[in-house]
Order: sequence, then structure tokens, then C-alpha cells
Amino acid sequence: MLITKTSIRLALLIGLSACSEKETVLNQRETWLSTGGWQMTNYTYHTRAAAGGTPIQFEFITGRACEADDLYRFEATNKLQWDKNGTLCPTSQPPLTEWGTWQLLNSDTKLAIDHQGTVQFPYTGSVADPLDIVELTSETMVLRTADIQAGDSVVAYTYRFIKP
Repeated sequence: MLITKTSIRLALLIGLSACSEKETVLNQRETWLSTGGWQMTNYTYHTRAAAGGTPIQFEFITGRACEADDLYRFEATNKLQWDKNGTLCPTSQPPLTEWGTWQLLNSDTKLAIDHQGTVQFPYTGSVADPLDIVELTSETMVLRTADIQAGDSVVAYTYRFIKP
């Protein structure tokens, strides 16, 4: 009788565990991206020295309150939400926009963002390739692309983590 009860319990346990949902396991960088929001702290345009001149660096986020308070939320479902978070720029878009999808590539060294078929963050022009991840920690994300209008230039985007 003991074997029969044990066999029934084992069969029930196996049967119930087979009905559980598949759990998505995130790696460390995916976890950092998807556990809160990211706020841009700097948008820097670097141009290399032309004809022996000096390099030029522009910082765009200073003084732009309507952009500086925005949050980018990378959801575990690979959706990217753009939360305009208070100060709205003159735009017809709603305060919360589902921007597109995101994916880490090349051993988590590149971030692909698909916005209506292009690689593009809000407030940036579209680029042809995924963004390079220069730094990604639990507190800071720095992205870079050389794929912009001037072939001798690089744009870097710096974000800080905001807890939900």
C-alpha cells in the first residue's frame, strides 16, 4: 500500500509541475535594464578635429527640462516604454508611449531598439546599427554610436537608473 501512495503522490507532483508556466530568466544586464527606469543625464556630440583643428563637443541635455525628466523603461517583455514624466515638450504624443522593442546583442555589448523599423531612441535620429554599450551597471548606462550625419563624429548618451 505504501508503494501505491508514494507512486500516486509522485505522479501528481510530476503532473502539476508540467502545468507551470515557463519562466523567463534574465541575465545581469537584462535585469539592470528592466528593473526600473533610465533617465538621460547627458547627450554629447563629439566631432574629431578637422584639418588640424580642435575637437568640438556639444552637450545637449543641459537646460532642456522637457527631455531631462523623461524615463525610458526597458520591460522584461522586451518592450520599451517612453514616460515623459512631468514636463512635456511641445508634442502631440501622450505622456506614456510604447516606443518599440529592445534586445541585447553580441554578448550584451550592443543594444538594438526597434522603433517602427528603425533603430532610434526618442530625441535621436535613426541609425542603421544597434547602439554600442560603453557602460551598463545597476546605476549607469552609456550608449554610443558613430552612425550619425557626419562620418567623423560620435554621439554618446548617458543615463542614470531611477528606482520605480
